[in-house]
Amino acid sequence: RPLAYLWDKPSDAGNYVYEKLAWVRHFPGFDWYIASSVYVDELQASSRLLGNRILAIAAAIIGLAGLLLYFVARRLVAPLQQLALTASRVRSGDLEARSGVSRNDRIGVLASAFDGMIARLRENVATLGRSVSERTSELEDANRQLREAVELQKRSQAELAEAEARQRLILDAIPAAVAYIDGEE
Repeated sequence: RPLAYLWDKPSDAGNYVYEKLAWVRHFPGFDWYIASSVYVDELQASSRLLGNRILAIAAAIIGLAGLLLYFVARRLVAPLQQLALTASRVRSGDLEARSGVSRNDRIGVLASAFDGMIARLRENVATLGRSVSERTSELEDANRQLREAVELQKRSQAELAEAEARQRLILDAIPAAVAYIDGEE
């Protein structure tokens, strides 16, 4: 246990008002006693100095950690923001959009897969556009043929109605009936 007592200082000899702590330890194997003493105000001053240095080092470490965290977060967030921007452009119809993210990590794999999906989507839209154009052309041809067939049917119906009217007029004007009989009936 430390021993506390009042002692003088070399700069103030004979004035025993300064607190001092002393420790004595016995080493039985050597039969030695080792004593140490220190002025309390010097101990407190050195502990304040040490505390201030520790706080300064801790503040510097925290500052560096914050700066490092900022750069790491920026390195992670920037490509994700680029992917989100690209996704927004694709959603608005820009199928030529590319993320432009080229990295050798999981974010790079994600960006590469995303760019690949956009390319496949662009190809599918082009293929679908060609298919729709071809089918539209086929349907237009079929509609044209159908309109022609309807017109032909209308003309035929009109000619048939005209022929029936002429035949009825002739048959109504003949006093005798004329019939055609097949030899097999």
